[in-house]
Amino acid sequence: MPGVKKKDLYLAKDITSLNKYCEVGSQKITSARLGVKSADKLFKNGQESDMLGDEERAYVLFMRYFDCIQNIKKTADYKKNEQYYRDLMGTKNLLKAMDEAERLQESLKKRYEEREAEEIVKKLDALDMQQEENSKKQQEQDAIEAEKIKAAEIIIQDKVTAEAGVITPQQLYTLLTDGTTSLLVIDTRSEKEFQESHLNIEQCISIPSDIIPSGTTVTYIEKALPTASKVLWDLRDQVDQIVLMDWKSAAKGLSTGSVLKTLKDALYKFDASKCIKVEPCVLDGGYDNWLLYYPTMTTNANIPRPPSYSDAVSPIPSLDFDYPDFDTAFMETPKPEVKPPPQPTKPATIENITTPSNLILNNTALNNSKPNNVISNTTAQVTVKHIPTVNRSLKPQEAQASKPMNAQPTNNSTRTSDLESLRKELRTDDKNIMEGNESEMKTQVKARPNMPDRSSKPSDVPKDIINDLSSKKVLNTEVTRELIEAQETRKTKEEELLDYKTAGNIADTTHQMTLSRLQEDQKRADEMQRRSKEEAKNYADLLRKKRQIEEEIKVEKEKWETEKQKRQEEEAKRLAEIERLRKLEEEKREAQTEVDQLRIERKRKENEGRKKQEELDQAKLIAAQEAASEKAKEAERQKMEEDLKTQLKLEQERKIQQQKLIDESIRLQEKLKAEKEANERKRREEEDKRIAKEKSDKEKQDRLRKVEPEIKLPTGWERKWDEKSQKYFFVNHTKGTTQWEPPSISTTVNKPVPSITKTRLRDENDTPRKGSNLARSHSSPNIAQMLEDEALHKPIPKFERFSKPTEEKPKMTRQQPIVSLNSARVRNLQPTYGSTGRGLTGLRNMGNTCYMSTCIQCLSNTPALTAYFLADYYKEDINRENKLSKNGELAEEYGVLCKALWQGQYRSITPIDFKCTVDKYFQPLFGGFSQQDSQELLVFLLDGIHEDCNRVKNRPQAKEDDFSGQPDHTAAEKAWQVHKQFNQSIMVELFQGQLKSTLTCLTCGKTSVKFDVFMYITLPVPTSRSCSLQDCFKLFLKEEKMTGDSRWNCPRCKCKRDAIKKIDIWKTPPVLIICLKRFWFDSHQFRQKITTTVDFPLRDMSLNGIIQGPKRTKPYNLYAVSNHYGTMEGGHYTAFSRNSLTERWHRFDDHMVSDMSEREVKTSAAYILFYNVPMEVRF
Repeated sequence: MPGVKKKDLYLAKDITSLNKYCEVGSQKITSARLGVKSADKLFKNGQESDMLGDEERAYVLFMRYFDCIQNIKKTADYKKNEQYYRDLMGTKNLLKAMDEAERLQESLKKRYEEREAEEIVKKLDALDMQQEENSKKQQEQDAIEAEKIKAAEIIIQDKVTAEAGVITPQQLYTLLTDGTTSLLVIDTRSEKEFQESHLNIEQCISIPSDIIPSGTTVTYIEKALPTASKVLWDLRDQVDQIVLMDWKSAAKGLSTGSVLKTLKDALYKFDASKCIKVEPCVLDGGYDNWLLYYPTMTTNANIPRPPSYSDAVSPIPSLDFDYPDFDTAFMETPKPEVKPPPQPTKPATIENITTPSNLILNNTALNNSKPNNVISNTTAQVTVKHIPTVNRSLKPQEAQASKPMNAQPTNNSTRTSDLESLRKELRTDDKNIMEGNESEMKTQVKARPNMPDRSSKPSDVPKDIINDLSSKKVLNTEVTRELIEAQETRKTKEEELLDYKTAGNIADTTHQMTLSRLQEDQKRADEMQRRSKEEAKNYADLLRKKRQIEEEIKVEKEKWETEKQKRQEEEAKRLAEIERLRKLEEEKREAQTEVDQLRIERKRKENEGRKKQEELDQAKLIAAQEAASEKAKEAERQKMEEDLKTQLKLEQERKIQQQKLIDESIRLQEKLKAEKEANERKRREEEDKRIAKEKSDKEKQDRLRKVEPEIKLPTGWERKWDEKSQKYFFVNHTKGTTQWEPPSISTTVNKPVPSITKTRLRDENDTPRKGSNLARSHSSPNIAQMLEDEALHKPIPKFERFSKPTEEKPKMTRQQPIVSLNSARVRNLQPTYGSTGRGLTGLRNMGNTCYMSTCIQCLSNTPALTAYFLADYYKEDINRENKLSKNGELAEEYGVLCKALWQGQYRSITPIDFKCTVDKYFQPLFGGFSQQDSQELLVFLLDGIHEDCNRVKNRPQAKEDDFSGQPDHTAAEKAWQVHKQFNQSIMVELFQGQLKSTLTCLTCGKTSVKFDVFMYITLPVPTSRSCSLQDCFKLFLKEEKMTGDSRWNCPRCKCKRDAIKKIDIWKTPPVLIICLKRFWFDSHQFRQKITTTVDFPLRDMSLNGIIQGPKRTKPYNLYAVSNHYGTMEGGHYTAFSRNSLTERWHRFDDHMVSDMSEREVKTSAAYILFYNVPMEVRF
């Protein structure tokens, strides 16, 4: 979790060993209620561990939670009351635990890999350190002998290469001026310092140290790399040498974790994208040393050093000393100290002399295992002056400090004169030394003298001088300094003399070694001469063998040309035959076109004649209607005049009778009140009688219904009970009609003769009912009376129960259509209403049916297939005569489901009828409500819908066709035509392609080629962290060796032989389904899941590079993905689909449908991929 420090890994080394802790073992849960409590406790403990940062324990608890849920489902309590315990457990915690387990698994995998990488790095570093120590010990043992040999060897080469990981400025200068070696100089100083000054060459780039953290990789450096450095950085694998430097880079400073060490390891050890030619080397002394040697080859030589380097000890004597305090008077003169006896000085040897030549010898000794190309300058004489040490614990006496210089004692003046003479001698010697060095430097070719090692401080002043000065109380600092300089000059002279003698001895040794090397070269030349004679003999044999091979090649070419000519002639004959058949086909097509045109023309003429007759009849009808209308208008006008007269007359009579009505109103009200009370009492009595009669009739009808005979109904008929009439009526679903009598099928019951009820018509003198102005119409029969009479006179049928009734099958004729009752019955989809958009309806989970929902949603978003079912084209193609079909029920149920999904009126529906059909025909594989594999169901659905809609009614007799010896295009086309003789449906047109299978016998070389039809492709997934879809295709197309039980029965050898099997994709369908093989069986026969992240394209996927047959001009676009989360025991399926109407992506999680972005489609849970080529489809 963010913000929580993760606990160190302690349980396991990898995710496989951690899964062993997730196994519950032999523990079983007998009580479902106790199991639910245990599961809740495991879930809460897992959450607490996750909050505390203990990812390993949290993962183990969540996985045990899944096992506990599975054990609960196996208990008897759960099976008895499944819904209760399902609600008690809930799905929220299960989904949350599933997500957390997936997240923890990915995190732990990454952490285990990082820990393993760190351990490997530590082991490699320890190994490197051990190797360095062993090399150092070996170098120290051979140092003295190597120094003598290396110091005197002077080699001037045109090309200098860097060895042992270090390159000097002289070597780098030689490589730059040579021009034959390509270089790349990487400067790790800050970008600001690089802009101020750097090497004035094009091959120099800047990689600041702030983008090179410890343990970094080349990928991280590339992301933060300056723009100007990216071009040369990409060419690092093409240069001959890479040089690294900073201000003071050195091979000894390459410790683990340093900037140069990190960059060097990233380039040489851990760069998987590019492989450099040689190991990168480090510029000795860094950019600071380069400025001292070649300041003209920099963009700016006058730059200040960084503070970390300017604080180093300078060889110039420090001027920071204290002057005597003249204000302090009458100070006590310190007592003279007893002078200690002089200590014998250690004689100067080659080991304790610190001179530039010795520094060079020491450096070369460290690299004695490899040849050194550095030009040693042993004759250079450099005087190193020591810094004087001033005793600041004592102040000089005031009396002596205040005296003038000319007032000193005689012994001081004598010493001063001696020092002046010595100073003159030193100046002369220094001048001679400088002149000698200048002349010697001019004679050197492309080399400069090695500078002294400035990384170490100069040696201190000898202790005997300090003791001597302190014992004699020398207070004049100027005299002390000059004396020290004189002594150091003398020692330097002695050391230089010893160096000169040592160099002479080394030169003698070098000449001896050179002579020995030349003698060895002479021996090698003699050996090479002897070998050349033997090679001449072998060369002659080789020429004879070559001529023999050339003759065999010539014979083979002639044979090949002959066979090629025959093959071309045979191909020409076959092409001529194909051309003849094509012309014949075109002639037949033209004849058929002419016949169709004649038929259309005849039909058009018939339609025109019929249309003219209809227009004539219509004109006559209009004329008759107009004449009748005129007559009706005239009659209406006369009637209106008569009505007006009658109305005036009635108005007068109404006024006369109005007065009479007012008088009689009071009398009628009293009379009506009395009648109303009498009618109310009568109504109550009649109501009681009616209720008693209905009760009696109901009991009578119940008795009648119990003895109602069973009637065998033909296909498409249904019997229903009418509550009002209390009798059965029959529904004909085929014609959409109803009737009281059963259809004409003989039964064992004698039908009663229906009674005829005569009713009279309404008389003119009939009076209306009391209290109503309406009278019953007698123009139709009295149905209520007829039902009462029928119930009284209906005979009770008798059954013969001693024998079974005979089963009579209805006679089917060709004119009588076969209609399935399944297409007419009403489906119970249990919809949840709500406008969500077409194709955005969810499917409820009926237990563990998420595997079925994801298949339906992905197929539903296949535009061409959905348009086929929405337009009811499938009804014309249903083949109920096909023995392999599902009687058309699977196609009908899918059609009903597809229409409901694309109606746009439901938020969710329940596919219970579709599930029942699946259970009916795919039992016991998909029976019940347990979790299944969506890929297996998808295969059954595609094949079942294909067989239901297969338009081939009469299948020809299958026979084995042999296409051997024919070209691949011809054989593939013939195999496809043979397949279409048996299979013609919408599924073939959309989903089926062709594979080319090649078998080659490893014994006789016999090759067999076969073309097979596929509806989907299953690609293997490598067990790595991530891969691409192209990697999966490469594994699928890889050759496979068939050995053991899978050996091929070779027709030429007449026995089983080892063979090579090669699968190629010949032709792809418009809709390509790709299944990723994520599940495999381990050594214990347990099904494991491969969680490798597969990177698959969303748009413009072209397979023309791997298709062997006809290519597609349009690329594939992804439109649906079926995802699987978790394991096979506790997993969950979802679907991602792109709506073809809105071109937007949606997430289908059972009944929940939500929007999603296109970048969220790629996940590690992708299981089945659905691609199609762009096509125009209208719903």
